[in-house]
Amino acid sequence: MMKKNTPIRLILVLLLSCLKPALAQWKQLGAAIESGPISFTEIVTIRDTAYVAFKDANNNDRLSVKKWNGMNWVNVGPAGISESFVDYVQLATDGISPYVAFQDASRGNRLSVMKFDADSNKWISIGPRGFTNSTVAHLDFIISKQGIPMVSFHDGAIGGKAAVMVYEGQSWNFLGVNNGISTNSVEKTAITQKDSMVFVATITTKNGLACPSFVLEVFEFKYRTGSWTTVYSGFDNCANEVDIAFNETEAFPYLVYRKHESFTVGKGMVLKYKGTNNQWDTIGQEPFSSIAYGYNIPANQLNLDFVNNTPVVMYREAVNTYNRPAVSYYDEASNSWKKMTGLDSLSALNGAGNNPSTYFHGSIQDGKISLVHQAPQVNYTTAFVYQFACQPEQPLILFNDTNTLSSTPNFEHYQWYTIYNSNSWVPIAGATQPKYTITQSGVYGLEVKTAFCIAKAEPKEICFGYDTSTQVVNNEIQVINTPEEVTYEWFDCQSNQKIANAQGPTFQPTTSGSYRVEILSLQGKCRRIGSCIPIQLTDPTSLDELELSGIQVFPNPAHEQLNIQYKGEIDNLSIWNINGKLIQQHDIQTQQIHQLDISRIEPGCYLIQLKTKTGHTLTKKFIKTALK
Repeated sequence: MMKKNTPIRLILVLLLSCLKPALAQWKQLGAAIESGPISFTEIVTIRDTAYVAFKDANNNDRLSVKKWNGMNWVNVGPAGISESFVDYVQLATDGISPYVAFQDASRGNRLSVMKFDADSNKWISIGPRGFTNSTVAHLDFIISKQGIPMVSFHDGAIGGKAAVMVYEGQSWNFLGVNNGISTNSVEKTAITQKDSMVFVATITTKNGLACPSFVLEVFEFKYRTGSWTTVYSGFDNCANEVDIAFNETEAFPYLVYRKHESFTVGKGMVLKYKGTNNQWDTIGQEPFSSIAYGYNIPANQLNLDFVNNTPVVMYREAVNTYNRPAVSYYDEASNSWKKMTGLDSLSALNGAGNNPSTYFHGSIQDGKISLVHQAPQVNYTTAFVYQFACQPEQPLILFNDTNTLSSTPNFEHYQWYTIYNSNSWVPIAGATQPKYTITQSGVYGLEVKTAFCIAKAEPKEICFGYDTSTQVVNNEIQVINTPEEVTYEWFDCQSNQKIANAQGPTFQPTTSGSYRVEILSLQGKCRRIGSCIPIQLTDPTSLDELELSGIQVFPNPAHEQLNIQYKGEIDNLSIWNINGKLIQQHDIQTQQIHQLDISRIEPGCYLIQLKTKTGHTLTKKFIKTALK
């Protein structure tokens, strides 16, 4: 039990420290889309604007399209854009305009496709209305990256087999020969396209409309031969929902389907094609369960797409006697599927928690998940829209004295990077924890992930271990351990002025003095300052004089007294430390031995400078020892 006098502020801090930041949240777009019965709801997002197409009971079951203007749902063009009632409504986009495909009762239940023209505020037909040879059903509709409309469907003209038509120029044409893709009639179709690859997934019925007669099949169109080939067949019978989609960064598509166990129990299975007939990898150790049964609902109740290269499945989740919209994503770190939170409570407000819902559709554009979900009201069934978009909370990189980087706040997954430039983030192998201990200076980055939402921290430059140790060789100061990817600046310690054009790891003074090096990172944010080094230049005359004078320093090392023996005439004597600081200075008389008291000097390495009567400077090094 918490003590009564525990400060409230402390309690809040403790609670908040246990929470993981929500990188985004579900939200509902307005109230119900329509104040009357609607069905066959489909949704897409175009430049952050949600569009919903539906069969509109308020307009004699004609086709209507609405969009969210930020405050309300408003018609796109007039309401009821079709000439008669519609079924099997599908909505797609080229990224600019909405397109609709539908079973058109005014054309004998054949297929029609329309596009919204913003300039005229009208819907225009793409090709002739009812352009198929017979009735259609079980549509799926996409616009290729090249802007080409493509529709897969159950084709009544060939016994309900699957067919695909594409709009080329001014006409609709079959993709492949016009005798059907599948061997038998189909009850669901799903189509996906990338570059020159087109795949169609179907639920085929072989011996009636009951399990185990539902067979999952996948077909690939070979442009080289102009024909369809089967790439998945016979693995799972009684699959009654299906979708197929490409991850744009991978060569082959992913497949999701509902593996039927009963009318109330179904498992979501996700596979990835390996490029060879009937060779598919299962994604995740365990499937996600409780997908609602949807065979008798002529709409795609299971949708697959990707956010930040993460597979995401949108579906109706069966719960007791009702169902509700749900979203699960693949967590690569645990090799499992995880259900997103927050949507259950939102959809429950609109009846999803008390009554069976019917139509459902989900789509993803630009990383934003949009769901349209039909929910029963008092006297009719309408639809509501929910959206989820990543709004990453910016992580911060902290650095402490133990050379450890850490992240705040907490996230699900971490990856540390070494950054060489703005376009070169190199992941550090194994650096996937909230903390990372660095071993060298550099620029470091962090990428965090919660669910499929990704955020990057502002890069942090850490400089430590730049070794500024130097040595003097023939009056040239040299940096001993030259770091990579740094720049150098040399300074005169007496004036504290930077020396022009002295920018390398070595420096050759032209005059006697005291000098230091400063080492900077290439990014210019990190600087290490070296010690001052005294340099006394000698010329041949001074060297001769030094040799003739016979200067000796003894004992060396010394503790309390240092003796200087010399020949010739000397003006003064001084002692300097290795940082270029003057420690002692003495005027001396001409004599053979001069004694210096060094008892108060700190132990270390020092230089003795003797100035001669002739104006030369002579240098000797000695070591002051500590007490024995």
